[in-house]
Amino acid sequence: MKRMDGSIESFADGTFRRIVSSLWRTTSPTARFLWGKKGALLVTPEAAWYSEPVSVDVKGVQGAGDSMVSGFAYVIAKQCTQGDQLLKMAVSCAHASLELPGTQMCTMAGVEKRFPLTPVKQLCTF
Repeated sequence: MKRMDGSIESFADGTFRRIVSSLWRTTSPTARFLWGKKGALLVTPEAAWYSEPVSVDVKGVQGAGDSMVSGFAYVIAKQCTQGDQLLKMAVSCAHASLELPGTQMCTMAGVEKRFPLTPVKQLCTF
């Protein structure tokens, strides 16, 4: 498994799964999300998904986080709660926003362009 810090580490012994399972037992059972230059990670009580960083022609950084939240809201409004689809849409919205100058939010045309270019893989289930 590729760790968020870019190094390669094997979690075959179940370390990652045990750590995250322990977190779920000691905190509220909602999704946890991390995003940055190393990619994006979505962890729910059921599974963890990772989206690797991809090349984006950045023209503006303001609004990317808000666009990401709009991506989550859009997928949930469509009655979809699959983690891979949540993460893929959220990251696609953020990337589409980054390609716009200033503080512009993403557009559906931009999201549709980015969606097939946004990789998401399931890391593990719990």
